Amino acid sequence: MVKLVELLREGGKLRVSRRERFEHGKKPGPVLLESLAHRDWPGITRAAVTGRFSTQINLPNVPAKQALLRGYRFLFGEEPATIVNIGSHGFSVLELRANGLTVFRENSRCSQGTGNFLRQLVERFSLTVEEASVLCVDVPDPAPLSGRCPVILKTDMTHLANKGEDRAKILAGLFDAVCENVSVLIKPGVSPARVLLTGGDDINPHLYEKKVPRKILATIEQTPDGGARDVRELILIEEIFRQRKPVLAICRGHQMLNIAFGGRLVADIGQQLAEALNHRRMDKPLELVHEAALTPGSLVSKICKARVLGVNSTHHQAVLHPAEPFVATARSSDGIVEVMELKPAWAARMPFLLSVQFHPERLVRKHARYRAIFQKFVAACGKNQNKKS
Repeated sequence: MVKLVELLREGGKLRVSRRERFEHGKKPGPVLLESLAHRDWPGITRAAVTGRFSTQINLPNVPAKQALLRGYRFLFGEEPATIVNIGSHGFSVLELRANGLTVFRENSRCSQGTGNFLRQLVERFSLTVEEASVLCVDVPDPAPLSGRCPVILKTDMTHLANKGEDRAKILAGLFDAVCENVSVLIKPGVSPARVLLTGGDDINPHLYEKKVPRKILATIEQTPDGGARDVRELILIEEIFRQRKPVLAICRGHQMLNIAFGGRLVADIGQQLAEALNHRRMDKPLELVHEAALTPGSLVSKICKARVLGVNSTHHQAVLHPAEPFVATARSSDGIVEVMELKPAWAARMPFLLSVQFHPERLVRKHARYRAIFQKFVAACGKNQNKKS
């Protein structure tokens, strides 16, 4: 996947003005040249590349660690964090610790666990990644598979299939093996505790609906790995609650939290809710486009010190009804759930959880109250880390 990000400098600060991505079929050079042909290349002051195929491009190369570091700092500031990256060549974890130290761990010896690898293996069962994830999501006893070597993993899967083992168990074992490769790189005792479930592409609708009309499916833009990110995040959420870590969920993360607990989504607001507002204001991602009424006494109302909150809105899906153990604490005038929190009994078990449909990180430069959301989250992470130490 070739990803292009264009930055503009305005008033001494940079902002993202354009994002694009293209399948490259292992030939990124020609794809990149074709995409740049539609841009004002002479008018671009600087350019750089990063990633597995960056050596094929005659531009300054930014190492993966530095790209992750600078990207995170640009989007979220100087606070400590643990960044997990699952790329085309393997896994990496970058720890940004409170003392300024950065620790980078990677497993790049082979491609197990990446989107392409998953796609290849599930295709052996004549399934897509999203179909495989739906098939195995409720399997209680996955087949024991090791993800340490892709050759052995493929061999073990073939052996089990030839023995007549249920394919759902085999695929569940595959997804578990993939996630183990991420887990071994994370050090719970020293890794920064904050967990940020970010925005991104649409979630596989078959995770929450058995039958999805074709006209709805046509609006879905799944992750480039064919929906494999969905499965990894569902496992991650389960682990977050097991370890009782602070959580801030944004946009897609907000929706994924609801799905993880058995909830459903409105798959396309425009088609399914005729009276709804226009929530897909891609033309104004940094502006307040409508308001949400906050529940008095809720966490979000206390943090933002408000009863009504203006929000930006760049989504076409939404939480249908909050799943147990969540409760909606902010809704727009058309009823869309803008914020979820834990019910009191559950809130007592977790150090912090706030789930928002809008993008507060895009609003912090102009509006201090949205910065307070991140400050509260970071403070909760610090307390949680101190308890462990």
